[in-house]
Amino acid sequence: MAPADDRSHAHGGHVLTTALAGAILGAAAFAWWLLAADERQRRRNRPSEAWLANAFAEGDLNLAAEPARSDGQLRDRVQQLNSAIDDVRRQLEQLQTND
Repeated sequence: MAPADDRSHAHGGHVLTTALAGAILGAAAFAWWLLAADERQRRRNRPSEAWLANAFAEGDLNLAAEPARSDGQLRDRVQQLNSAIDDVRRQLEQLQTND
């Protein structure tokens, strides 16, 4: 029979291993739960394909009724977006240099 010190050391190792395995399994289960909740939320917020097909058939989504944007309007909009992206990039760079 092993001395009492050897048994308590072995028991402590088993407890640590079991605790570590439980933490890993718990983290995996929590990650799975978060992903499942995110997917449920996406499905709830996304209109169904049947709804889109019905709305289009009924004329609610008459895409042809919208006036087409000219190339100049599109270029202006892209330029505005690029400018906004540059502003955000500069702000992020300033935050990084201040840290």
